[in-house]
Amino acid sequence: MEIHELVIEMKLLERRLTLYEEKYGVLSGDFYAALMSGKLARYDDYDETRADFSRWKGIYETWLRRKEAYTEQIQHHKHVPPDTKHNRIPAPEMSVTRPNLPVLIRDIEALASN
Repeated sequence: MEIHELVIEMKLLERRLTLYEEKYGVLSGDFYAALMSGKLARYDDYDETRADFSRWKGIYETWLRRKEAYTEQIQHHKHVPPDTKHNRIPAPEMSVTRPNLPVLIRDIEALASN
């Protein structure tokens, strides 16, 4: 998955997590830690809560996997700042010695006529 796809999916998952966080008044990370340590075992008696917790846990674990993939990709992604002084690519027909407005007008008219 590409970085931007991971971000989009993580944001969608976060929206779903927010519903449970608001319903139960606890952040997903805290819920997950309590669930995994067995502190929420008494809630297993209630069908609705059990179903919610099961879904919440699944969504959170999916979010954790996406977060891990995102972090891994970001760490391996090397950003090279642009070197505009040495790597200039002039725009076609643009100049620093003559007016560029006629060229721009022609290009805009061509785009508008399509």
